[in-house]
Amino acid sequence: MAEVIAQEIHSKTAHLPRVIFTSAGLSAIDGDSASDHAKETMAEMGLSLEEHKARMLQEEWLQNSDLVL
Repeated sequence: MAEVIAQEIHSKTAHLPRVIFTSAGLSAIDGDSASDHAKETMAEMGLSLEEHKARMLQEEWLQNSDLVL
């Protein structure tokens, strides 16, 4: 959810530099879809998680990131 929300907000602020948003979980199972509740919540915001696939956090992603939330 955080990745999709961040991308949506950033897309509305054209004056900002290009940013790459990604998300991953500590207990995610690679390839899992978003939960039905998450999909419903995002749909209410006009956003979609239909293409979302979960990813387990990798140490190298942390090492190559400027900001981790």
